Amino acid sequence: PLGLKEGVLPTQRSSLSNAGGNFFMAGVGFSFIFYWLLMLLVMIIFVLGGNIYMFFCESWRNQQLFQLLDTPGMIPNFNLSELLGLKGDTANFSEIYRQCQQDASLWQTLHLDQSVSLDEFLNISQYTGNISTAFEKMNLTLSPISLLSQSQKDLLLNASRARQPPNFTLTLEQLDQNMTQGSLLDLAAELEQLAEKVGTDVKQDLEDNAQELRQLEKEMQASFSGPLQSLKENIHSVQTGAAQLE
Repeated sequence: PLGLKEGVLPTQRSSLSNAGGNFFMAGVGFSFIFYWLLMLLVMIIFVLGGNIYMFFCESWRNQQLFQLLDTPGMIPNFNLSELLGLKGDTANFSEIYRQCQQDASLWQTLHLDQSVSLDEFLNISQYTGNISTAFEKMNLTLSPISLLSQSQKDLLLNASRARQPPNFTLTLEQLDQNMTQGSLLDLAAELEQLAEKVGTDVKQDLEDNAQELRQLEKEMQASFSGPLQSLKENIHSVQTGAAQLE
């Protein structure tokens, strides 16, 4: 078998056993040479991490860090109120942090109303003069508005001269007629009858067209029946009023 053989002295071991022993001794040697670097790295991380937690994270939690920053003269030539353009020492880190925890608005937290007055900025009265001047310089030209066409004017003038209201008989007769030249329902019925006589290849198309005609008839009735009836009632009302004036 490979490796150390029974009854053989270690000084007479094979090449494989000799290589394993050399690697083992080399590993021990390298461990003693470089282990201090790993220990130094662990020590640095421990020292830095502990101090950062105690001096920064813990002081952040109990707000001692903000109190330290708010101490006058701690940061040379630094004044938060002057930096924000505020009057007096109204702004400090502790107050800003406390209001941020309370979900206060940035406008309220930084006291920006002291540097920018919204009441003065949004006061419309200061812009009234400029607006009036702009309107005075504006030149508006309106084209003539025509409510009645010439034919409508002639109809009203003729009715006024004859002292009779316009004759709406033809108009009422036209309104009583069907909106289409033929009945869409009759055409749909004819298409359905024709679909029963033709082959299956065009039967479905004819039935679909018949259904579309019925739907179109329904939409036309829903869209125009109400306005047409209202127009008829208005015409009858005009005729009744004209008869009473006579």
